[in-house]
Amino acid sequence: RADMPTAPHKAAKRKHPPETADHSADPAAPEAGPKASPETPPAPPARAAWAQRLAFVQEDRIAWLVSAAIFVLLLIAAFVVRTRRMDLPPIDYPASRQLWNGYIARALAGGKSLFSMHSGWLELQFQAWITARTAFLCKLFGCELWTLGRFWSIFFSTAAVALSPLAVWLASSPEAPLRQRLRLALILMALLAFNTYLKFVSRILMNEPISLYLQMQTLVLFLAFRR
Repeated sequence: RADMPTAPHKAAKRKHPPETADHSADPAAPEAGPKASPETPPAPPARAAWAQRLAFVQEDRIAWLVSAAIFVLLLIAAFVVRTRRMDLPPIDYPASRQLWNGYIARALAGGKSLFSMHSGWLELQFQAWITARTAFLCKLFGCELWTLGRFWSIFFSTAAVALSPLAVWLASSPEAPLRQRLRLALILMALLAFNTYLKFVSRILMNEPISLYLQMQTLVLFLAFRR
């Protein structure tokens, strides 16, 4: 039976595991899972934000407490020294301008308009206008109209004294020592509080006290904007 076909030879077949492509080194290969986004820190709460803004206060609490106490004492003293003879009629220097401003305040309290009052001086009588708008306080406290006018002059001049340390603080360098900045601010405040000329100007029936306050406020706003 040589011509008969023989049985096919069954060779042993090796079973190889299916090849898996290794894409770990291929930058263009897709990643296996979703890409993990970097964790963003949570926004600090309002209390933590304020604590961060006021962190400079924590540098030297004793210096801040002592400066705050001196600030309050200087402010009270500046107000008290200006209230001496506050009920004095406007006959002290310059009597002519004070009497004229008192007349304008009385006319405004009677119903006249601020822009209808003509004066020999090129200025709007804001001090007289504020006095006229609060004339009801004279009946409440039993005082004269010029006493109320002197009170508003003293109020605005004392407010200017209160703003002076802030102007020094904004003008000084942040790299300067903390106690030096506080010391300079309180020194300027004391100079403005007890200056003889400023004490005199701060209690007259004129626009000068309001002008002093507005100038100090403008300086503070300019320094704050510049920083």
